[in-house]
Amino acid sequence: MAIDDNEEETTLPGIVSQQLELLQEISLFRGLSLKQWFRIVNASKTMFYDTGECVLSQGDLLDSLNIVIDGALESDAASAPLQRGAVFVASSLLHHHAARWSASASVPTTVMRLSSKDFLTLTHSQPRLGLALLHRLGEHLSRALNSVTSSPFSS
Repeated sequence: MAIDDNEEETTLPGIVSQQLELLQEISLFRGLSLKQWFRIVNASKTMFYDTGECVLSQGDLLDSLNIVIDGALESDAASAPLQRGAVFVASSLLHHHAARWSASASVPTTVMRLSSKDFLTLTHSQPRLGLALLHRLGEHLSRALNSVTSSPFSS
C-alpha cells in the first residue's frame, strides 16, 4: 500500500497544525498565545477548492476574513496570485460589503474562513482576545489603506 507523503496535511490534525503554524507568521495574529490561536482556528471554517473553482465572485456579499492556508488564488484585482498566508477581505469582519473582484483557485487550495458572526461570538466569549484582534485588525487595515493612498492624511 502506497502512502502519500502529504497524507498528514490532508487529515484534520494536519490541517489544524498548518493553520496554527500559519497564524504565527501573519502579523494580524502575531503575539497571541497558542490557546488564543486554537480558539481562532476552532471558530473558523476550513474551505477546500479544486483547481479552477470560484472562491469569490464580484458582487458577492463579503462577511468573513479569509486566509490562504495552502495553494493559490488567481484574482482579477491582483497582479500576483494570493498564496499561502495571504489575508483577504479582512475589512468585511467589521463592515459587510459587495466584492469588487473575483478569485478562483489556480491549484487545489485550502482557505481558512472566519465569519463576522463567528468573530463576534468569539469576541463576546473571549473579550481580551477580541480586543487584541480588533487592535491588530485596525493596524492591518491601516497598513492596507496606507499602501494604496498617497494622501497626506494617510500617515
